[in-house]
Amino acid sequence: WTPPHFWALSLYRRDDYRRAGIPMLPVTHGEPATRLQILLYTLVLVPVTLVGSLPSRADAATNTAVSSSELLKPFATTITQYGASYPAAGIPPAAVADVQLTVGQAWSAALGGQSSPADAASTAVMALKKLLG
Repeated sequence: WTPPHFWALSLYRRDDYRRAGIPMLPVTHGEPATRLQILLYTLVLVPVTLVGSLPSRADAATNTAVSSSELLKPFATTITQYGASYPAAGIPPAAVADVQLTVGQAWSAALGGQSSPADAASTAVMALKKLLG
């Protein structure tokens, strides 16, 4: 999701990028080309997000939406044969989304400079302890 989001922001700040000499897509290829790239990327991204994460879940093989789909059946078969390590057995199914969010926020805070890596990790560990008991 990052490229179309960032391209949309760069359209908004196109003149600033031009003045600074930063070769962003709206500066190098123009607004129509940037809008087309946003549309095309989004059209490709939507189907991928709908099916891309299902096969990685350990419970996907037992989900009839996955196992009955001709497109997803090979993934369900692979999970059945070889297993999957996500989510880990120690994570209750009801907490999976919250665990993902907590870890993602920690990474984002550290990479974005809002927290030091140590502080972000400490905050994440405290939140995970509450989630996982």
